[in-house]
Amino acid sequence: MRRLTSPLVALALLAGCGNSTAPAPSASASAMAAAAPDAGAPAIEATTLTRKTSPRDRRIADEKACEGDDAAACRRAADRYRGYGHVAGCGVERVGPRPPRLVTGADHRDDVRQYDRWIRKVCELGDLDACLQGAKNLESVQITSRTSAACTRGGLGDCPLYQWVVGMHPEKKKLLEDERRDFITTGNHGQLFVDLYRKEKTRGGDTLPQEIADLALRICTTTHECDEVMLMLDENGFAPAALAPVRKAAGEALATACLDGDCECGEAARYLDAGDARALDLARIGCNEGDPEACYVLGDRYERGDGLTKDVMKAFGLYQQACPAVLAMDGREEIYSRAACDRLSAWSEEGTDVEKDRDRAFFFAKLACPGDGIALDHALCVHRAIFHSVHDYRSPDHFTMTPQDIGRQFFHGVDSSPVDGKECSRPSVAELCKKTAPLIH
Repeated sequence: MRRLTSPLVALALLAGCGNSTAPAPSASASAMAAAAPDAGAPAIEATTLTRKTSPRDRRIADEKACEGDDAAACRRAADRYRGYGHVAGCGVERVGPRPPRLVTGADHRDDVRQYDRWIRKVCELGDLDACLQGAKNLESVQITSRTSAACTRGGLGDCPLYQWVVGMHPEKKKLLEDERRDFITTGNHGQLFVDLYRKEKTRGGDTLPQEIADLALRICTTTHECDEVMLMLDENGFAPAALAPVRKAAGEALATACLDGDCECGEAARYLDAGDARALDLARIGCNEGDPEACYVLGDRYERGDGLTKDVMKAFGLYQQACPAVLAMDGREEIYSRAACDRLSAWSEEGTDVEKDRDRAFFFAKLACPGDGIALDHALCVHRAIFHSVHDYRSPDHFTMTPQDIGRQFFHGVDSSPVDGKECSRPSVAELCKKTAPLIH
């Protein structure tokens, strides 16, 4: 198999300046810098599916409707610049080579200005949350996992975790809204994230009750943020087989949304059945528009030779496109594929198709699992745990801990609510955790 020699350099953009620093993932990194991080976007074949309208046309239509005082259209216009979720960057015209990622740190300044423009309209039309969000936007903008989970820059109507909790426990509606509003205005989250991620007392199993299946699909269909819904079902102990019908229906809803001009093509490709011929075309459509998850799906197909002629060079280029080595690490928005980062980490660790470099592998493992809390895919954090426990990698965020203790924390999750060190109890990772446990303990 041909070996790829185009390396990746671990770079982080610094806040407030146009410079960058290299954590030097290997001794030869500086000599290789000229070849990284962009190996060039692979050519993407034409698709057979046709969209009813484009994301750009939908954006323009929303902006025109907003000028006519359509509050819902104004919210959608603002959401394109909020920095997280499937709608962020959708249909927005960016400066730079095509296809870009939908949202990068370089877009931060323009996105803050455009968010201000449209959120003011939402505020003027009587939305109190929009007024608070607009004021906060002028004060500071930090896009974090908590920003996304609490939907602090969006509306509650398309906030999946909020919709999940309220659907399961309607009596918590006012409590959650008060906690979220306090978080938006003061930064004090109190019990908000404990409440958003709270697990049910009774664990699920091999059967998904119809009322829960209906709730899950309703949230997925209305918010188009299906990963968070599947996360909560997984956290509550429902086996993958029990979730299969919901995944299938979610895939159909997401595929329809993609062809209607929304930016869920990559997620749709992931959710459709493996043999569904539409998945490959959906991935092509999304990747061509800068959807990192779509590029990951396409890269995975090339790597495995699934529906395409096996081509590791194209797979490598698509993974790079979905998880570039240059990312803003200062709170500016960055939307990338953590699954693609995980594959780049594995390739660098294995050394079969790219030069073996464990430091580079660890760098990408950190991008795949940046925190020891709740991850949409805990398998990526299990992979990171091995670097700490087996290979003695330290972490500045866990300075007082031994590498082995850090590994255990990423393996199980932090031992405090709402995680409670029980992430390996999720059915989606039960077998992986069982297999990996001897390396961690």
